[in-house]
Amino acid sequence: GAPMERSPGLAAAADLFGALKRVVRALGLLFVLGVSAFGVSRCVVGGSAEKRITFEQKASEQAALQDYYQTHGVRPANLADMELMEASRRLQDNERRQAEQAKRQREDKERRFEAESRQIGREVSEQLRRDDDVARRRADRKQQLKFEADQLKLESELAQSEAERRRLKLRRQQILEQSDQL
Repeated sequence: GAPMERSPGLAAAADLFGALKRVVRALGLLFVLGVSAFGVSRCVVGGSAEKRITFEQKASEQAALQDYYQTHGVRPANLADMELMEASRRLQDNERRQAEQAKRQREDKERRFEAESRQIGREVSEQLRRDDDVARRRADRKQQLKFEADQLKLESELAQSEAERRRLKLRRQQILEQSDQL
């Protein structure tokens, strides 16, 4: 028979399937290489569990030291050095936070003092204004009473009868007493 022609859809599916097979093989190869490298690293360290644990601890320590370096920009020599640096850093952070808190408390206290001082100043100014108003009203009233007393004196001098003069003098005396009381 005649050779069969493939349809374009089947050709694309076959190509995709072939590419997928290559990707799966590559991933499998990488997995096998990773497992092999892990096994070789175990063999290089030695067969004993103690050596493996020591190797893992050193690797873990190196990872922790590298992480500290990347985080803080300082490369400690070993874990003990890293722990000292971390303790020192935490102490400095705590001191800085306490200093900032003390500064905020001082600033708050100063703001409260200033606000209270302004309030007291306003109250004193208001009291002085009220006292001035009272003194001015008293002075005005005193002036008014003095004027009335002077008027009564003139009227008493001009009064026709003695009784009228005595009544006006008595009224003048009362007004002067009121004026003295202010």
